[in-house]
Amino acid sequence: MVRTRPQARPTTPGANEAYYQGVHYLSQSSADGRAVEAFRRALALDPDHVGAHAGLARGLLAQGFLGAITHQEARSLALFEVNRALELDPDSAEAEAALADLRFYYDWDWVGADRSYRRAIALNPSFARARSQYARYLAAAGRGDEAIAEAVRAAELEPTSASAASTRALMLYYARDYQGALGAIGHALQLESGSAGAYFVLSRIDAARGAIGEAVVANERALAIAGDGAGNAWRANLIRLRALSGATAEARAELARLPGEI
Repeated sequence: MVRTRPQARPTTPGANEAYYQGVHYLSQSSADGRAVEAFRRALALDPDHVGAHAGLARGLLAQGFLGAITHQEARSLALFEVNRALELDPDSAEAEAALADLRFYYDWDWVGADRSYRRAIALNPSFARARSQYARYLAAAGRGDEAIAEAVRAAELEPTSASAASTRALMLYYARDYQGALGAIGHALQLESGSAGAYFVLSRIDAARGAIGEAVVANERALAIAGDGAGNAWRANLIRLRALSGATAEARAELARLPGEI
């Protein structure tokens, strides 16, 4: 028996406008908080908007991963949104990609995550965000060449996305191609000069190539742009960089002030 996709349902123009704003913010590398707000506005106008449920899940998961909210809160809220999206449309590529993120980052369900990423891409081969996230999964799984290929394809599909460009840079960084990574992250910053996420990736690249002072500056820039939305992982990395630079007293003082979980 072949299952047909549900018929497209009408929605309010305001809900779609908020949804597309959320999608735009997710294409940036440091706007997950604004994306969450936009998707919530869309759902206030249309509670059955599949894309907004899936997008909200992805934004919440990203906030939890960075430490803006707790992992437990992120997983619980995102799982509700994913389940609702899949209930409304079992063949939603966006919802399947969000489920893959949840399985990868929060449940460490490697087999399930791989299956969901591949299914999301099969449902929508042009879904750049799913390919970028799959690249991160592949890198963690030790499949570096595949990770780079997916990241490159994502950047080709969404050439104006700073997030896709940053992911490509990160994959090259993992491959220890630091010059290639610098070029890719430079492109991300050309696309979005105020990208906290891109500056954080830059700090990791600089540290790996031994430019600790430059890495400190880039990490500081990431935190300054992100403000209250910065996660503890970014603050912890700056503490590590300060220690490596020889500023151990300052690093210890900042470590004592670090709140919450890392």
